[in-house]
Amino acid sequence: MAKAVGRSLRQLNRLFAARQTSVSHTIWRLRLARAADDLASVALRRVPVGDIADRWGFASQAHFARAFRARYGSSPSEHRRQALAAGSTPS
Repeated sequence: MAKAVGRSLRQLNRLFAARQTSVSHTIWRLRLARAADDLASVALRRVPVGDIADRWGFASQAHFARAFRARYGSSPSEHRRQALAAGSTPS
């Protein structure tokens, strides 16, 4: 990633540290956010949670579920149910 943005790994880590985070933590949050978007998508409502976890690079559905609950306070299935019941916008 550092190479892609024209920085050294050290520089990139320093930039993120200035914001009191890390590159890996930021990537982790983004992956979880994209998975949450997929779970809330009407267009993806029939895609199994495990497939969404796999799509975003989680090692297993259990790993994904633990990380998701820690970040959002609900399971991926609960998040999907609530989002779809609330009428989320199609993606």
